[in-house]
Formats: sequence, structure tokens, C-alpha cells
Amino acid sequence: MQNRLEKTLDETRKIYVSGNESFRDFCDFTLSIITWNLLSDARISPPNFKNTTSDKYNFTSVLKTLSHNAVNIHSTINEALHYWNNLLQNQQKYGLALLKWDDAITENLPGNSWKLILQLWGKFFSIFPSDNRDILCEFWEYIERYFVAAYNNENAYLTPVALISTMTQYLRGEEKNISIYDPYARTGNLLAGAQHIVPGVQEIVGMSSTRLSWKLATIRLLFTGVQSNIHLSNSSKIDVNNDTFDMILSNPPYGDSRDSISISVKDQHLATIIQKTKRLEVLFLSHMLDKLSDDGRAAILLPSVFLTGSSSVKSLMAYILYRNILDVVVELPQGLFERTAIAPVLFCLNKKRKKDKNIILINATNEMFKSGRQLYLNEKTLTAWLQQIQDGSIPNEKNIIKVAPHEVVTADYNFYKLLHLQEKEDNGERKPVAQLLVEGEQIQNNLVLVQREIAVLIQNYNN
Repeated sequence: MQNRLEKTLDETRKIYVSGNESFRDFCDFTLSIITWNLLSDARISPPNFKNTTSDKYNFTSVLKTLSHNAVNIHSTINEALHYWNNLLQNQQKYGLALLKWDDAITENLPGNSWKLILQLWGKFFSIFPSDNRDILCEFWEYIERYFVAAYNNENAYLTPVALISTMTQYLRGEEKNISIYDPYARTGNLLAGAQHIVPGVQEIVGMSSTRLSWKLATIRLLFTGVQSNIHLSNSSKIDVNNDTFDMILSNPPYGDSRDSISISVKDQHLATIIQKTKRLEVLFLSHMLDKLSDDGRAAILLPSVFLTGSSSVKSLMAYILYRNILDVVVELPQGLFERTAIAPVLFCLNKKRKKDKNIILINATNEMFKSGRQLYLNEKTLTAWLQQIQDGSIPNEKNIIKVAPHEVVTADYNFYKLLHLQEKEDNGERKPVAQLLVEGEQIQNNLVLVQREIAVLIQNYNN
């Protein structure tokens, strides 16, 4: 499937961007074509979605019509997309712009080019098993990677699939009618993972910072999830009124400008904390704490500065510990993200924690493997540990410890110190595992060069 999809995308792009059209416009245009195909397929209709008309606006029917008569091709296609937009708006409550593209972008596309593009996708979907949910999830993951690889925007730091699985494992439970929130949903991969893995999801709420990421997130959730209400918006102003949520799942931005995002925080203590720092992740974490319901849980990725007791995060950590919210802290390997060397840490929050319950600290920096140049998380081991912790037992592993909240305060909020307390110092310096792997690879390369030089010297000597 992946090879066919990549070939179809490449050929579509070659036809579409023959002029000066941008890659962003190509992505927007292609998403509409794909969605039109999927909406026309009754096997994969979204929950509660009913096509109440004839086959007139079905993708295959329109393609057949255009094959015989390409007159008024633009109006024919726009009429079909307008129909599906209206149907989504009336039944699913999505914005009318979900399938719309800028008419100025495509009005100069020749009729023959239109036919070629539609034929490409008609051929692809004629053999695509769209009624298989697992394959459909893989389909959207590949679409996401394809767009991100060539269009470097804020979606470059997408959460790896294995890490999504680990985060959602912590959120799994027996609850029903769950609401899940992500204040920085990017292309929706975290929310899609939750929708696919966590049972009982009834409502999904999220914010995407660009129209393209909002469109991709909304469409993938529409087709890959269970029956749930989806509310995604595209705005730099994040305000969900006075709502709170049962679960929060997020990988907030770390490097964006604080001035570019406006987030509401009702809690006065949290509002005071964020006024004292420019760190964007502190702002997002404060907002999420404010939006977590009284019995809610959250799995949030944060930068490693949250492990070290930095002055910019101490006030927020004091707030979290005083309210007995912090449940599990996982130090993750460096190098899991393709385009950044930031070492992430997973903070698992639980407002239903019992009093005097210990906090579980996991050093998972060695739980990874390498394929090519990329590091991947050892998902099976980590999810098994979290499952045991959820079941009330602590895995008997030397890199998993439990500490009381007051011990964290005594350690000046330095989780890193607590996690590595038992380790022997190596000349006062400890290098990250990812760095050691890179250095080891460099040594191997150098040895190969030395061996080649020795072989040349021997050959010259013999001659």
C-alpha cells in the first residue's frame, strides 16, 4: 500500500505543481481529493454520517462523467465538493472549509490535468481496502509523514508512533463517555492514537495552529476513530471557555514564540506563575492543569528541563506536588524525534491519586533501539511497565524507583538527581546514551579508515 500511495502522491504533485503552486496548496488540494474519495465509499462512512442523495456526487460517478465530457470541469467538481461540505456541516458540525480549496489555485489547471489527477486517485482507491481500520490508520500516518517531510513547519516535531502508544497506555481504563483534550494538536496524531486505543472516548477537543494541520487532523479523526464528537479549531487563541476534560494528551511546543500564542488560564495561582517566565511549555502545562477535571488524568511530553529543578519550573512543580497530582515521571531517550535532539520527559498526572502515594520515577534512557540513523523507543517494555503500575504493582527493575512527594521537595525538585542517585560517577561526567551510540559509530568508521590505510601500506610495501 505504501509504495502505491507514494507513487500516487508523487505523480499528483508532479501534475499539480507544474506552475508556481506551493507545496502547502498541493497538500490542501490533495487532502480534499482523498476525503472526497473516502466520503463516497459507504464502507468507511464516518459515524452517524448519512449520504441522502443519489450517486451524482460520488467520486467515481463524477470521474466517469468527466471522462466522457470535460466541459465545465471546474464547476462540476466544485459542485460535488460543495455538496459533501454541506453534508458534513449539517450532520457532523464541521466547518464548510473542510473540503474547500482556493479556487484561484486550481482554476488554471487544464482539463486534461484534472482528469489525470482524478484517474490516479480513482485507480488507487479502487484497490485500497478502506474498510480496514488498521490500514486506514497506517494510510493517514503515511500521508502525515509525506507532507511533513517536504513541508517543514511546526509539525516537524511529530510524536513518534511508539511514544504515542506509551502515552495512551497510561490513559487506558474502564471509564466511559470520556472527553480528551490536546491544546496543540498539530496534525492530530496524538488524538488519533487516543481515539484508537483508549476505550470510551465520546468527545475530542483540540487546537491546531495552521489551517493545513487542522484539516489533516480533522479528516483523519473523522475516518479512523470510533463514534465520538470531534471539535478541532484553527486559532492561535486557545480558549475552551470553562470546560474541563477527563483526559489530556499533549506534546506542546517548546521553541515557539510566547507572543504568538494566547492561552487562557483561570486559576489565579497558575496565572501568577506564567507571568514570571517566558517558557512556552510552562504556559501550556499551566493551561492543561487548569483544564484537567477533578478526577482527570494526563500524559504530557515536556523537555528535560523539567527533570533538573530549573528555577523557571520550580513554582509549577511545587503547585503540582502540593496538590498531589504527579503520578509517574519517565525520563526518555534522547534522539527519538527526527528533527530535534531535545531529550523528552513524560509526565503522567492523576487527580485521583490517593494521599501519601509514592511517585514512580522511570529511567527509560536505555529503552530504545537504533535503525539506520534513527532511534526508536522500546514500546513493549515501557507499556508493560506502565500497565503493571496501573495494576498497583511496581516493576522490579533497578531503573524504576518510588519517591514520596516530600523527597522531591527535599531534592529541590531535581528528578534527575533522584533517578540517577544510585549510579556510579564516571569521572564526574555522564553522557546520554544517544551520544554514546553516535560516538561508538564514529569510532567504528575511523577504524575502517585505519584498516584501509594499513592495507594500502602493506600493499605498497609488498610492491
